[in-house]
Amino acid sequence: MNGRAPKRPREPAPGDCCGSGCSRCVWDVYFDELASYEEYVRDLKAHGVELDEDEEEETGSSSDEDNGEAHDFVGSVVIKYIDAPTNEDKVITPAVALSSILGHFSPIRDVRLVRSSSSQLVKDKPSQEGQEQAVQIVDVLLDNSCRSEEAMTSVVPLPGDVVEVFIPNDYDMHNSGYYGEVEKLCDHLKLNPNQWCEIHRSPFVPPTHFPPWLPLHCPIQIRMLLAYFVDIGSCGYLLRPAFFQTLLRLAASNQTAQPRATTERAVDSMKLLENCASKEVAPFLYRKVMNEGSALCYPRLIDMLNVFHFVQIPLARLLEVSGPLRPRRFSVTDYTLDDSSAVGRLRSVQLCLRRVDVSSMTADDAGSGKEDVARTLARHLRAAALHCDTSDSSNCNMTRPCFFKGHVSHPLCTFASQPHSLPMYVGTKLFGTTLFARSLNAATLPFRTPVAVSATLPLLIFVGAGTGIAPFVGAINQLMRHRRSAVELGTRLPNCWVVYGARTFAELVYHRELQEALRLNAISRYDVALSRSSSEGYPKYVTDVLDFHAEELRRAILENNARLFACGPAAALKSLRGRLANHILRLNDDDESVREQRLLLLEKTGQVMFDVWAKVNIFE
Repeated sequence: MNGRAPKRPREPAPGDCCGSGCSRCVWDVYFDELASYEEYVRDLKAHGVELDEDEEEETGSSSDEDNGEAHDFVGSVVIKYIDAPTNEDKVITPAVALSSILGHFSPIRDVRLVRSSSSQLVKDKPSQEGQEQAVQIVDVLLDNSCRSEEAMTSVVPLPGDVVEVFIPNDYDMHNSGYYGEVEKLCDHLKLNPNQWCEIHRSPFVPPTHFPPWLPLHCPIQIRMLLAYFVDIGSCGYLLRPAFFQTLLRLAASNQTAQPRATTERAVDSMKLLENCASKEVAPFLYRKVMNEGSALCYPRLIDMLNVFHFVQIPLARLLEVSGPLRPRRFSVTDYTLDDSSAVGRLRSVQLCLRRVDVSSMTADDAGSGKEDVARTLARHLRAAALHCDTSDSSNCNMTRPCFFKGHVSHPLCTFASQPHSLPMYVGTKLFGTTLFARSLNAATLPFRTPVAVSATLPLLIFVGAGTGIAPFVGAINQLMRHRRSAVELGTRLPNCWVVYGARTFAELVYHRELQEALRLNAISRYDVALSRSSSEGYPKYVTDVLDFHAEELRRAILENNARLFACGPAAALKSLRGRLANHILRLNDDDESVREQRLLLLEKTGQVMFDVWAKVNIFE
């Protein structure tokens, strides 16, 4: 271990690779050096030595917004085009693709709207809440007629359990000539969607340097690959450095092989691409375009390729920098079982979600530097989405509707009106697997105890922000079911305090159910917070409710072992956690370290638990 410690090698800059496939490419050198560095790190850890933070330098390929999702796998994918296979055992079919993504799954037979914040009555008047961002409750009816034999046993969700809802990208399922999003993308990439191929990992990269969601060594049609395995409609990866840098490398390679485009549009687009791929701008583009929740645009893959139309991206390179088509997860608030089934299979699940439709956007072209590049890119992407010529801004009114629909939330909320209904599937493999669900279930199960009647059960505190109320509605529904037989069975139920936060009164879509639970003593207390309401008498945030009762909460949690469960967006729960540590659970002589350690201990023992929904993401 003598000598200067090696540092993590940096990825080659966009202009370092000519793209011609040299026998000793700069990327080959990079991967060799990276493998040596990772071996050095493993050797250090085997000897109990940890690297200093300054030795673990970032490669410059991602921003602080990545959250572990923005890995690129440049140089790892090899596509082998093949004839149609005669042996169908290893062929990737829709059923095989769904099994690999969801595990056990059921097709969705119907979706019925139960309630929407856009149709709620507030003080006997219709709500002004728009459909675009409405909170909705839906009953999802499952088709169990085609369930496989291994899924014949009963699977019942616990309070806090989530289902995974998967919808493939829009494609021609029946070879009927339908021109879906997948076919449009294939047309742009100059690919035959019916062509068969196999995906292999390059022998020149480490074994772990490969997109883990892609099917390896299995015959698959390009149409099937793009429909089930690649996210082409809600693409956060499009704004990451690796994507722009890959486009720039390909553009530079194309210019060496073909005459340089001289049209004003091509020159401007090339300059924009160079700016987007630069080290100064690339790491910040995602944050600038997303604009702290008021996004400048929501790009699709086809829009990005239309903006940089002069770049011909091969399928293998696209797969290396794209992201997987993931199922979306929703907490189960209630369920029904199939009475005709001897094993009691699920008949339906009830979900609470926010509908995502973007029908209009207003351009904001002020700014300079990084902001100016982000706004210019957003303007071109909006124009591409509206089928406008970006070279003539008079043809594109930026206040015109720029439609974007949540990949899963929109089809679920508009199931009955879908003109070309894609199949939709529900997966249940996560039932009973999360610590939050298991802990919530254990806390709300009826307690049969031989101890004295005077013994009290710990208070349960449920804090739900927005659609984060969903797991607690599931728990309260369980309490309601057990309450009916509590007297006969000698079952004792815990006292339960519910704090429900929403933007407006109309978005309290479970308000009536919670009021009824309070009336029937299934819960002992119920408080509401409204962050965007003009109505007086309501606290603004759930933290305000808890702050008002800080002394009571402190005694309940620290002295009487009360348990607090919270669910909601990351920003809301971050604020709640800070308020708990620095005010509600604070003791007089605490310093910052003691306050943090106290809360960490409560989290470790399961007395305080957070179920964090990712920061509100329009792509969902």
